[in-house]
Parts: sequence; C-alpha cells; structure tokens
Amino acid sequence: MLDTALKHWKAFEELEFVRAIMPFLKLFCDATLRMSGSTYVTSNLYMFEAFGNGRKIKQICTSKDASVKKMAEAMKKKYKYWGVSV
Repeated sequence: MLDTALKHWKAFEELEFVRAIMPFLKLFCDATLRMSGSTYVTSNLYMFEAFGNGRKIKQICTSKDASVKKMAEAMKKKYKYWGVSV
C-alpha cells in the first residue's frame, strides 16, 4: 500500500499547497459572487470588497509558507485601484 502511495507523492504535495491557499481563494470567490450579482452591489459595498481583498493580500504576504507568500507577493504587484497598489 505504501508503494502505491509513494508513486503519487507529488499529488499529496500539491494538496498541501491547495489547503494553504483555500481561505484566500474563498475570499475571492465570495467577493466575486457578491460583486457580480446585479442586485447586490452598491458603491460602498464595492469599495469594502476591493479594499478588504487588498488587506487580505497584504496579510498573506507574511505567510510562513514560501509558496503562498510568493503567490501573494505577485498578486500584490498586480492588485491596484486607481493607480495605488496595496
């Protein structure tokens, strides 16, 4: 049984990364659902979502997981509103 599991060790490593970024992905999924609904968005809610996501990116940039931190740093460079990065 262990021989079989060892053949798929790479998949288990990938699952660990997915588990590490799940809260981050859920944040964006929830924000997208709230912002894309035609009956939900008002300007004050939009700003709350946009700046909340920016704060979360900054927070994840301090992650102890090097892969997650690298991903967050790359997102931080791209996440800009009105020319101001987070």
